[in-house]
Amino acid sequence: MKTKLTLLIAILIIVPLTFFGCKTQDTSELKEEIAELKEQIEEIEAEAIEEEMLEEVEEETSQSEEVAEEEAETLVPEVINLTNQKSEDKEPYWSPDGTKIIFYSDRDGDSEIYIMNADGSEQVNISNNQGVSDLSPSWSSEGNKIAYRSQENKISQIYTMNTDGSDQTNITNNSQVRDVGPDWSPDGKKIAFESERDGREEIYIMNSDGTGLIMVTDNPGKNFGSAWSPNGDKVAFVSDIDGSRDIFVINIDGSNQVNLINEPEEESGDPCWSPDGEKIAFTSDRDGNIEIYIMNSDGSEIYRLTNNQGQDTNPNWSPDGEKIAFTSERFGNQEIFVIDVKNVLSSTERGGTEEEAVKTDTDIGLIEVPRVEEEGGYIEKDSYVGNGEHLYAGDTERNNMCKGFISFDITGFEGITVEKAVLTFNSSKVLNDPSDLGDLVIAAHWYGDNPVVMIDYENTGSVLQSFNNPDFICSNDSLKSKLQKAIDELNEDRTRFQVLVYFTDNDSNGNGTAEGWEYNQEDIKLEIGIAE
Repeated sequence: MKTKLTLLIAILIIVPLTFFGCKTQDTSELKEEIAELKEQIEEIEAEAIEEEMLEEVEEETSQSEEVAEEEAETLVPEVINLTNQKSEDKEPYWSPDGTKIIFYSDRDGDSEIYIMNADGSEQVNISNNQGVSDLSPSWSSEGNKIAYRSQENKISQIYTMNTDGSDQTNITNNSQVRDVGPDWSPDGKKIAFESERDGREEIYIMNSDGTGLIMVTDNPGKNFGSAWSPNGDKVAFVSDIDGSRDIFVINIDGSNQVNLINEPEEESGDPCWSPDGEKIAFTSDRDGNIEIYIMNSDGSEIYRLTNNQGQDTNPNWSPDGEKIAFTSERFGNQEIFVIDVKNVLSSTERGGTEEEAVKTDTDIGLIEVPRVEEEGGYIEKDSYVGNGEHLYAGDTERNNMCKGFISFDITGFEGITVEKAVLTFNSSKVLNDPSDLGDLVIAAHWYGDNPVVMIDYENTGSVLQSFNNPDFICSNDSLKSKLQKAIDELNEDRTRFQVLVYFTDNDSNGNGTAEGWEYNQEDIKLEIGIAE
């Protein structure tokens, strides 16, 4: 715009002066000056056009970058820890209606089959077989039966049971070999599994009552990890027939066996079809660590879904195809997580690369929120306020219940968007046996910079999650949304995010014994993740 203004001034000032201010010049001199002036004007016009083009390019580039940033923000998949236990929790499997997830856990000593809501709440042991390991659950398409393997004295057999744990039935009845890995067919009539009954580890199919057994694969080496295709005409499985462990598909009559991976330097496993049959999720160590990947069902367009230092295994698609539950040891022990894959799939389907499609945990920097220890502590009902002391939840010798409080200063986070929130409670001290008090509730509220007082005991906060283990990690969407809301509502009267801990049964048992969980404030950490 400045160049155009200069051009206009040149035309309005120089030309009149040339014609009317230099009357002594002859015609030839005047023509020469006019020609020179034309050349100058043409140069100015060329510069103006170039400047306009550069401005347009810069504007388009800026708009493209803004669009790319907006799209990237929508593609950050949410990863939620559902089980939050110090036990080993593995092999999640969604219910057909998407409201429940089954898995197995050793939290009660033996491996047992558990059922929980899809948000991780109400985790219940449904197999309850002391001295026996129950593993690898699979849900029937009708949602009324669960197949699993039960192992005793190194012999595994396939069982079915109702979803409440009743009617446990051995359907393979083969005490001489190892039958493992049941997977229910989409029509609910058959079960695929692997067995060594014919000398090698092969994939078999049987009716859901154990009759009609047929061998599907006939390969040297090991064949395992069977997973039905959604239309029921194929089975995906893992085999080392070509040297390394690859993902194969085969028709259920044993024909048309195809290696989808065929990478001799990699180890793959845990195939699981998407509900529409277009994709297969699986695990691979191709990047040096076992992560979850997704590929087209013909083996093309492989891209990584997870990326962290712990191993991620056992992917299982939700019935709507928008989430994947999986096992991860990213926090040390194996726990059940769920990841939102809807945006990831939409990105790759429109041609996005793996890096464009997903920002994983390693892309999100975690920043610790400062504790304000003098504002934390515990309150013993109608008796004592322990500001600046440890946190304690439970009963006391005086038969008074206690609640713990810890305060975090969020004033330095004004205006930020919370991509992830992680609350960690470690190094607890267990006083006697608080099991009769129910689960430990984690709740939150936000307030000003004030120590707790006795009346705060009546505050229950907004419940985030409950736990039956004293050491835990909360990283669910409830924590994230409540923390975001507290940051959005920051003002001079609300500068703190406070976490409360208390037991669900808030009545003393009256036995005059202290029973509960105690935490030092320095062993509690709240971290905010901001996408880099």
